[in-house]
Amino acid sequence: MREALPSYLQSLVTFAYKSGWRVSEITSLKWAQVDLDNNIVRLESDETKNNEARTVYLDDELKTVFLNQKERQK
Repeated sequence: MREALPSYLQSLVTFAYKSGWRVSEITSLKWAQVDLDNNIVRLESDETKNNEARTVYLDDELKTVFLNQKERQK
């Protein structure tokens, strides 16, 4: 089903599905919250609706999503 989406939405949907984060949390991510060396993405408590910090550990697919996004922004 993901492949039927426009390419610009596929990465967002992949991260949303695997993380369970809200779309607003994903779309407001900054590169400072992404640690590709340690394979994590982190939201601090003041960045979440319920004021609880969250960390997502990147599997190979999610790491590729972020590497591709970083490359697109260059």
